[in-house]
Amino acid sequence: MSLKSNFRKLRRAADQIVRRRSVAAECLGAGGRDAPALAFVHIPKCAGTALIAALKAGLGGVACRSMDHRRTFRALRAQRSEWETDAWMLQWIGHRQALFYAWLSEKVPFVYGHMPVSARTLDAHGAGYRFFTVLRDPVERFISNYVYDKTGPGERIPDVLPTGKANPRAELECFLETPEARWMALEQVLMLAGLDDCGGFEPEDAAQRAVANLEKFSLIGFTHDMKAFERRFAETFGVSIAMESRNTTADWIRKKDARADYYSAFDDTVRARVNALCACEYRVYEEALRCYAGADGGGK
Repeated sequence: MSLKSNFRKLRRAADQIVRRRSVAAECLGAGGRDAPALAFVHIPKCAGTALIAALKAGLGGVACRSMDHRRTFRALRAQRSEWETDAWMLQWIGHRQALFYAWLSEKVPFVYGHMPVSARTLDAHGAGYRFFTVLRDPVERFISNYVYDKTGPGERIPDVLPTGKANPRAELECFLETPEARWMALEQVLMLAGLDDCGGFEPEDAAQRAVANLEKFSLIGFTHDMKAFERRFAETFGVSIAMESRNTTADWIRKKDARADYYSAFDDTVRARVNALCACEYRVYEEALRCYAGADGGGK
């Protein structure tokens, strides 16, 4: 291949990058002070990893701000002798909620992460940012979250039963009795509601706040129809994205075949227990499906 041919290819590639960044800049506010930026409320195990990868490709390298939640998790855990208690969870939620507000104040074009959003955050930054999120069936999300935390990288749920008595089903049944399981079953609620104005979290009240907050989002997607989300994203924000399947849990299960037993532990009896734990989350999810799973898929 000639030097001239190589140069033409490089020039075309460079032109494509420039055009892509120009479109992204116009969409995200880098091209105009009044143009809104994007804020992605990434609920764990709701296709966020694949979506973020697609967004970074589609946005062409615009400045972004994100949070490594594992680093925050470890930092807060190191300061307490007991963790995964209700008091610890409230501190962790409040820390991320405040951090999200602060980062939005920096006017970075794209902010994302496992960061709870409150009505105060949406009201204060709604003029400068367009918020979006993706939701998932609560039981399926819980199962994926649990298996990931038992088998994947980062912070894992430790086995609690003595050697010889531990098996995936027995460990799961023990976990379902813990405060951590109750919080895991509220993940979508706490991410969409945050703490109340007094720093508390009452599930029924939080579910109502989450539903009200979704009305202020520009786009809401659902994991069972991500092709529709891709289409609506382009229509809403003027940026085309193409998601690739990145089921991190499934990837790790394939690498550790024995861990596949954790999925089979969720039989009908256990699923019924998880369903009961997810009652508040289902109120939010079903209301979101009713209001936003149609053609427009958005809040405001």
